[in-house]
Amino acid sequence: MRTVCKTTVFALTLSAITPFGLNAQAKPDTNQLISSLSGTWKEDQAKRKLGSAPGLRFRTTESGGLEELRGLETSPMVQPVKLDGKSYEMEGGNSMTWKQIDANTFERKTALKGKPMSVRHIRISDDGKALTEDSERFSLDGFSVKRTAEYRRESGSGKGLAGTWRVLKAHDSVPGEIKYEPVGTNAVKLDYRMGQTYTSSTARHLPLRARM
Repeated sequence: MRTVCKTTVFALTLSAITPFGLNAQAKPDTNQLISSLSGTWKEDQAKRKLGSAPGLRFRTTESGGLEELRGLETSPMVQPVKLDGKSYEMEGGNSMTWKQIDANTFERKTALKGKPMSVRHIRISDDGKALTEDSERFSLDGFSVKRTAEYRRESGSGKGLAGTWRVLKAHDSVPGEIKYEPVGTNAVKLDYRMGQTYTSSTARHLPLRARM
């Protein structure tokens, strides 16, 4: 594998599907673009852009329950937040467990067919205006990345999770990394450090920047 010392511009997102989204910037020659992308790209966290990054979003339901909205604001994935410490099945063999540790602290765990995939610890300040999230994600081969992020409340009231939280600061224990590899003459395969793989077969889907 040829390692290329390049820096991409990353923005934070907590997508439930993939840690990277694709952002088409222009329409250069396909072969030239594939050639320029080929190699391994590593994030420079000092250049991380947080301004456009989605924050945390929780909302109450008509029945008085709680839901988390993940991903794009226009078409988010809605996940129930049941703070009873029980494991609930999700799509694709995934399971999720939420529990409330104390008045201000919450824990969320996910697993794939019984194997841990992620854990989050969320702490809300006593005045309900700030939130800190410590999380860790695990790949299927045992690799893990820890993240600490700080948020401020932008909507909602009280001291609970319900509301919108804007990210102020975030740091990962390991920089994001992505490998681009040509597939034939008109496609490129993207391999992410956490184990996901994506193949783009058309030039209009090839990104000049990867967003994390």
